[in-house]
Order: sequence, then C-alpha cells, then structure tokens
Amino acid sequence: MFLVTTADQQFWDRNKKILFLGEWCKLYGQKHVWSKMDYETLPYHWDDRAKLYKDSRYLDRVYERFLPALAGQLNEIHQVGRSTDGWRIIIGPWIYYFISVLYDRYLSICNAIDSGKVTQTWVPQLKESEYAPRDFTEFEKCIASDEYNQILYGRLIEALGGISFVTREYDHALGLGSKPASSHNPIKRAVRKTLDFYGRLIPSCWNGVVMVMTYLKPWDLVRLQSSLGQLPYPCSPEITVPDCILDLETRKKLRLPQGENRFEELLAKFIGLEIPVAYLEGYSKVYEHSKAAYPRFPKAIFTANGFLFNEGFKFWVADQIERGVPIVATQHGGHYGTGLWSANETHEIKVSSRYFTWGWGREGQSKVVPVVSGQLSCIKRKVKPNPKGQILWMDMSPPRYSYWMYSCPAGPQALDFITDQQRFWNALSNEARELLLLRLHPAERGWNMKKRWKDFSPSLTTCDSSLAMAQQMSQSRLCIGTYNATTYLESFTTNIPTLIFWNREHWELRPEARPYFEELSLAGIYYHNPESAAAKVNEIYRDPVSWWEDPGVQNAKNNFCDRFAKTKKDWIRILKDELLKVKKG
Repeated sequence: MFLVTTADQQFWDRNKKILFLGEWCKLYGQKHVWSKMDYETLPYHWDDRAKLYKDSRYLDRVYERFLPALAGQLNEIHQVGRSTDGWRIIIGPWIYYFISVLYDRYLSICNAIDSGKVTQTWVPQLKESEYAPRDFTEFEKCIASDEYNQILYGRLIEALGGISFVTREYDHALGLGSKPASSHNPIKRAVRKTLDFYGRLIPSCWNGVVMVMTYLKPWDLVRLQSSLGQLPYPCSPEITVPDCILDLETRKKLRLPQGENRFEELLAKFIGLEIPVAYLEGYSKVYEHSKAAYPRFPKAIFTANGFLFNEGFKFWVADQIERGVPIVATQHGGHYGTGLWSANETHEIKVSSRYFTWGWGREGQSKVVPVVSGQLSCIKRKVKPNPKGQILWMDMSPPRYSYWMYSCPAGPQALDFITDQQRFWNALSNEARELLLLRLHPAERGWNMKKRWKDFSPSLTTCDSSLAMAQQMSQSRLCIGTYNATTYLESFTTNIPTLIFWNREHWELRPEARPYFEELSLAGIYYHNPESAAAKVNEIYRDPVSWWEDPGVQNAKNNFCDRFAKTKKDWIRILKDELLKVKKG
C-alpha cells in the first residue's frame, strides 16, 4: 500500500491502494476525492489514553534532560552565561512543544512500519537552508499545517528506514523568504509606536511592577497600575524577529547527547535543523531590541501569557531573573487546575516566582497562590441572561495534528468530539433545536466545521466569533459548554444558566478537581454523555432561569467558582496587595 502522511495531495499516488497515516489526511473538503479511493486508515497510537498520559510523563523527563544540554550549547554559540532557568524562559515553550510534536509523528511512522502494509511513499525534497520557523509564534502555526508535517514525516521516514520512498520536489516548502504580514493597520502601528516611546520615558521608579500581556482590557489594566501608584501604560512593546539567512554551520554545532533510545537520538539530530531563528541567527538582534524596549530595573514583573509568544519579553525576563527580579504569572484560562496534565500550566509555574490562580492550589508548591481572576471579574459585571433569548451552544475545533501535552482530544480524536455534538443535536426536541445557536470556534484548523454542520443539519443556525462572547451570552437564556476551557467559566461567573458535557475519557480530570465536578453532576449541570445533557435541555429550556436559581444548583456552581473561577468586586485591591507583597520581597 502507498503511505499518505498528510492531506497534501502532491504526495498521494492515486494509482495505488492508499494507507492513510491518520484521519488528519482526510480533509472534509476533499471528501469527494478520498472517499472514492481504495484506502485504509491506520489507528491512532494515542487512542490508548493511558499510554498518552504515560508518554506525557516520559516527555517531561526528556525535556528536563535536553533543556540544560541545549542551554549549554547556546551559551557556547552566543558567548553568554545564561542559567538554565534563563534559557527555560526563552526556549522552554518551543523545545517542549517540539519534543511532543516530534514524538507524536515518530510514533505514527513507527506504527506504519510495524503494520507491514507499506510498500512505498513519497517524501519532499528539501534543502536544509530553505526552512526553519522564525520564532515560537510561527512554529505554532507551522505544526498545524500540512506543509510542515509533510516535511517532518519525510525526515523521519528517511532517518528511520523501513519504508521505501521516492523523493519529489515540493512546491510549497516553508521558508524564511517573506516576513509575516502585520495584523495592524497603519493607524494602529502609529499609536503603538507612540505608546512604546511613552513607555521608554517612564522611569523605573514610576513603573516598579512591569505588566505585560495580562489578559486585562486596557482600562482595567490602567486601573490596576494606578492602584499601585504607577504611571499607566496599557501597551507592551512588540519585538519583531528579523529576517535572517540560516547559518547551517552554526546549526551543525548543536550537538546534544544521543539519548537513551532511537527517538532521543533523532531528537538530538533534529533540534539543530528545527530550532527557530530567534534563538540562533536572530538572537543578538532580538536581545538588543528587547533591552532597548523594556525597563532596565523593574521591581517585579507581572504577566499572564507573555511566556509563550512574546519573544522580546522572554529575552528581557531571562535577564531580569539573573538580577533576582521576582516574576509573577497569573492563570489566563480554563483547564488550569482541573485537567489531569497540562504542559503550559507546568511551564508557567516553573518559570515564575509566584503563580496566581483563580482559586485552586497545588500541594507542596507554596509559589502557587489562590487569588482571584481579574479577567472573569471584569466580565461578571457586564453580562445578564435574557430569559427569552437563544440557547448558546459553544463549539470547539481541536487541531488535526497533536501539538502539545494536555488532557484533551488528541489529533484525530477531534472526530469523536464532533460525533458527540451530533449526538447531542439528535437527542434534542424540535422546540429546543429552534432556539439553538451554535457558536463556531474562531480557529478553523482544517476540520471545516461550518460545512460539516451545514451538511449534517441544514436547519441548524451557526455563527462565527465576530461577536464578543459576553455579548452573545447576554442574548442567551442558556449556555451549553462542550469542552474544559474558559467559556463555561465565563457563563458560570456571570450566573447565566449553563450545562456542560464532554467525554471524560478525553478530558481527564485531576483528583483534586473531581469532587467539584461530581457536585456539578449531582446538581444537573455537568454530564458525561451528550444524550443526558440533551435530555436536561429538553426539560428546562422553556424556563432555565427557574432551574438555575434553585439553591442546590446555585450552591454547586458557587462552590465550583470559588475554587476554579473566583471573582471579586474588589479584585484590583486584591491583586494590588498580592503584587506589593512580591515587590517588597
């Protein structure tokens, strides 16, 4: 059988029987092509969720062994003396994601080899100098694309052996030839430049706690800064990674330990090929720009998600921790504190001096401090349910390709999520369906959700995410949450009647969170299967507010919020007091 690794039809031999590496190869928009072919699809290696969890623990250990080795190599190349903790901030997100991505692709190719069904495949011809992501942001976009995965699978096939392949020219190889288009119009760019200039004029004594990417709206951020006696600065600097020609000689100098198995040997080899430009060829310029853009002597640093996508911020923070400046991170979404495992949560806690949560703690980790959510507190005062409104059904769109470790549907398990939503729709009464509005996830990610739903049920009303979630909630009598993330926390805290359901085999909960979900289940809020959730909707849809205001339902919801979505009217005072404690040491 001819092995197809991605949805890119350049690498399909339609004259042979096809073995699809996974469901990600079969785009819904290409169904008219692949459905007519003679094919099989390999089972997904992480359909065994116990294995997925075990593998996530293994990848944690691999990350902790490879990080200091890579840090040492980068220190030597750049002639610096950064600590491993400093490099963890700069390269930690990328290397962990890359390890997880490579391991997933590696296991898939091993599955294909072990199947004994593959007779041939095509792999892209690629010069080493043609491709490497610019920074972590570009890398995250790459790993969701067919182009990147076609290249990565091809490299693994070449390295592993066991599959006969033919090299073919690739028309769409990713490269560094063009600079990503800016998302800002000229007016916004001018405003940002003005604010950046203003920010550089603020003396350190008037900007002691530097706040970057806090997830607070500008006015709320200004209020928090003012409460600390600081000059307001609602905008953080943007550092762009420059265009660079790949330095293959330097990349070849990245020699890491060979590891304990075949996968780790390949990881050591691939890191030099894949490492983003920001950490190698563009390092000096990004570092110098970050030093010029950010304050030199902050007393403390406060952020929500600056540790992921803001390269200039990461470079600057890595310098500041060497000075002993405390780093305060705060939770910025759902799943934190409830999911059985989460690579991002673990990373953010590791790189921070204090980690503010929305009410939960971690046993044995005093740096994890239950505080309050400013993000949810601000939403709470703006939203009220509409007893005569719609039923808002909140969709999601998981990536086709597995990309990082947390307890959620992985890769092709997104199809199970879609099936669950269709089962929910089928179990609803006609009267409830007429009130339903499906809010599509803003990230499409290749599942073609709008077309799928149109084909499945032409009568279903859908909408995109152009209207703010809070605004749509205000137009709703009932919200339906379908995944363990932020959306249902928003409807809980705004006290809008809400039901949640998801496959608990794909959204594993940590032991400390289970009693709170069980209480939600007993109150009729949380369900493990779509039919039970639909039956509850059919029961209450005419007057969900009366059900929601029942003391038992409210008590279960409030107990949950107190632990995982805490809000306070005086959230600014609470955050201010906690930040002052850190600032004073």
